Amino acid sequence: MKFRQKYGAIIQLPTFFKLRPKNVLKVDAHKYRTGLCETCLNISNKAAILKQLGVSGVCDKYDLLNLTLCEGDRKSTCIDRLCMKCGVDSLDRILQVPQVDPQKSVKWKRWEMSTTEKPKKKVLVCKEGTVNDLLMELKVEMKAFAKHIHTATWQQGQFIDLHKNLPDGWVVSVQDFAENYRHTTQDEVSSAFFAYEQTTLFTNVSIYKCPECNERVEESVVFITSDTQHDGHVVKAVCDILQGYLKSKGVKILKHVIFSDGCGAQFKSKVPFHLLLDANTERCFFGSQHGKSQCDSLGGLVKTAASRFVKSGAGSIRNAGEFHEFCEQELARSTTCNGETHKVRSFFIMEKIDRPDVPALKAIPNTRQVHHIKRVSAEKVKVKKLSCFCVPCLNEDPKCEEAAFTGEWKELQLRQTHEKAQNDCATVDSEGKETSTRLKRELVKAKEVTEEAKSKATTTIDSILANSKKNETPTTLKTEKVKAKKVSEEAKSEPITRIDSILVAIQNITSYNELVSKLSKIKLPELGQGMTPGFYEIDEDSLPLVPPGESGVPLKIGADGNCFPRCVSLAQYGNEDRHLEMRVRIIEELAKNSEYYLSAKIDEGGKSNSARSFASFGDFYRAQRLSKSMIRKLYEQEILSIMKPGTYMGAWQLAAAASVLGIPIKSVYPVYGAATVRAELHRIFWPRKVSCVVSKPVKILWTHTSGARLEPKIWRPNHFVLLSDARYEGIFILQ
Repeated sequence: MKFRQKYGAIIQLPTFFKLRPKNVLKVDAHKYRTGLCETCLNISNKAAILKQLGVSGVCDKYDLLNLTLCEGDRKSTCIDRLCMKCGVDSLDRILQVPQVDPQKSVKWKRWEMSTTEKPKKKVLVCKEGTVNDLLMELKVEMKAFAKHIHTATWQQGQFIDLHKNLPDGWVVSVQDFAENYRHTTQDEVSSAFFAYEQTTLFTNVSIYKCPECNERVEESVVFITSDTQHDGHVVKAVCDILQGYLKSKGVKILKHVIFSDGCGAQFKSKVPFHLLLDANTERCFFGSQHGKSQCDSLGGLVKTAASRFVKSGAGSIRNAGEFHEFCEQELARSTTCNGETHKVRSFFIMEKIDRPDVPALKAIPNTRQVHHIKRVSAEKVKVKKLSCFCVPCLNEDPKCEEAAFTGEWKELQLRQTHEKAQNDCATVDSEGKETSTRLKRELVKAKEVTEEAKSKATTTIDSILANSKKNETPTTLKTEKVKAKKVSEEAKSEPITRIDSILVAIQNITSYNELVSKLSKIKLPELGQGMTPGFYEIDEDSLPLVPPGESGVPLKIGADGNCFPRCVSLAQYGNEDRHLEMRVRIIEELAKNSEYYLSAKIDEGGKSNSARSFASFGDFYRAQRLSKSMIRKLYEQEILSIMKPGTYMGAWQLAAAASVLGIPIKSVYPVYGAATVRAELHRIFWPRKVSCVVSKPVKILWTHTSGARLEPKIWRPNHFVLLSDARYEGIFILQ
């Protein structure tokens, strides 16, 4: 009203622009907010909806996080969701707010993997449901959010602290690939738009102490190359040039600590670990999707300057060489000692990137959970859950002040020498658990046993024939040959009883009938009854997937394709070590009793026509019409496929395991993912021959190595774990 009284109802456009308040921005002044963390953004979107609903005290993701954690000093158990006093169930208090109706319809947005587009990618999905639905989804996301945000803030805090309190002789760097620079020229023809050239920019910011005045130097170094493959070999070439450059300036490098994001192809996997670590170098990694650093602004500065140079018509930049010349002339900066922090900017060009062959390497278990790694020797590395640079850690003292949060150093094998690969029976990690690399050694040993048996049969024939030469009569010689042949046939027909020999014996079988024939000549030893105690951790990723009301806690099981026979071995013997034996027993059970597992006899404890459902869940099902002959064909294909150690098992193998152990097995399927699949697989499998009623069956949970972090629409189980309760007296759970 005051505006109209003073200026009238209509004003000129320039006057309107002139009267615009300073806090009101033009459209072109707004910028796209990209490169954000998916986990944080999904929770922030839900926090905004709850704020609109009138939930007091909830403004952002941090308010939601505080609701699920203990007040005051938080312990590691709170972060890991093992604390009995706090947890995501605290979010139920939101529903107790009077103005919040649990059945009110709301809409919210969520980033998730597309199931329709090819190739698959993350898309923004608009979802609709009740407040209760939103809260249920929020609780699943908040399970892992505490650890996610703690890792991000902790690693950033360690970098900042080390940056400010730099020890003498230390160099701290942060590295990252910038987005490639696309070469364009002013007044360009149309055909050149589709045949453009790119240049790779690798940015590095290093902090060290000046050799002359001992003040901190912050040097930005940009490495330029026409090689557009962003891999560990490029990073290796960068680190070699950087180390030589710093040493040429007189910088003392007692230890070089390098921070980066967790990109597997570039920094965080077995090949980069092998290439990038040396005696003086340690690598630290920022939290997932929280790797923003000075490198991002450095890359933006260089590319913006180059684009401005070309757009203004001052010149052209057509390739990596000209890009380097431009940067050296326009952007390079040096400094002299002036009692303040030095600011230096340097540029290097790399003409060719060598990519030599790398030796056979072993993946570091749970690489995503590792955020600090250093080299012990050419074959071994040490890893830690989180970085720490407290006083004991700076002095190489193993008694870290923050060990409850960061974990202890673990020494792991990265590669093996040729001698070890031939002689070592197994690799044992720092916790004393035998890893699955023993499998190859067992197969080699079993092959040697088989060859030895063949050799004995041949030796028997040769010795008999040699002795027969003493007798000159042809009749005697013929008799001795018949005896030798008989001895050989007896040696061949003798039943195989060793598990490892059986596994080798069936490895090269290609037809189901041949497998059945071979197994008929095999005599398996009796199932052992002894239980060897073992120590097992809780599988935190699988905890949210345990159905409500289901007793037992999920135990962490090796995820190497042998997870199901490992569960069966753990249930019978108290450890996973005899998973090969259980694989052989399950194969024998299925091959010798196919009529049972293809009939309606396995329907007990589940829905009718189970064999048809199991066939449709298998890897060989391609939407064929499931006639009886087709179901049998799929059944036989599945049995042949599981003969190879490390191959996955499924529903038919669950049914067979019950008969192998002689006790019921409860197949526990989460209330997550496809409800129709759960209706078929959440059931009890009974042994073929029930001798007694067992009150507590073995419980095996269908789960995923990523837990409930995947969307229910795309969630499919790829892992099995054992649900442990008081029945397994030989299993000790580590909290």
